[in-house]
Amino acid sequence: MCTSDAMRLCSAEIPDVDRVTACMIRQRALLSDGCKAVFHYVPPAAAQPANYAPAAKPAKPLNITPHKRG
Repeated sequence: MCTSDAMRLCSAEIPDVDRVTACMIRQRALLSDGCKAVFHYVPPAAAQPANYAPAAKPAKPLNITPHKRG
């Protein structure tokens, strides 16, 4: 999603992934829509209000073992 944006905006930082990531965050206003979705940032205070409680415990993974015919 972000390869062309990385080349266009942060080519000087390639191949250092951490520096490219930091550059992309700094340049987020200039990112393509698809890449903006990857770098969508929700500040921690906005992500969970002080009285936040999870709605439910996550379910166990489904068993996808094939049914044996016999």
